[in-house]
Amino acid sequence: MAETTLSPDGVQKAMMTFNGTYPGPKLEACWGDTIVVHVRNLLPNMGTTVHWHGVRQLNTNEMDGVPSTQCPIARQDTYTYKFKALQYGTTWYHSHYSLQVGKLHNNAI
Repeated sequence: MAETTLSPDGVQKAMMTFNGTYPGPKLEACWGDTIVVHVRNLLPNMGTTVHWHGVRQLNTNEMDGVPSTQCPIARQDTYTYKFKALQYGTTWYHSHYSLQVGKLHNNAI
């Protein structure tokens, strides 16, 4: 995760991105697959986490990415999320630390 200058609505602004893109890359899995995502925090001067919104975390609550279940990933550190796909459907993922949730929603396309 990094901060990148993008113009999703025609106005340049600093946005939190995954691999330099917003929204982040599409992740696909089949029921029962193990999902492994390495997140490197390149945000300036702040920690971060990734919340897998709507993804069931049966026996992997520590992979949920919310402040009550995970300490933030320190700047320049990497954290590996690993969990099983236990449901069908489409969900999304987003930063979920401190004010990043609100900033992300303000940047929604």
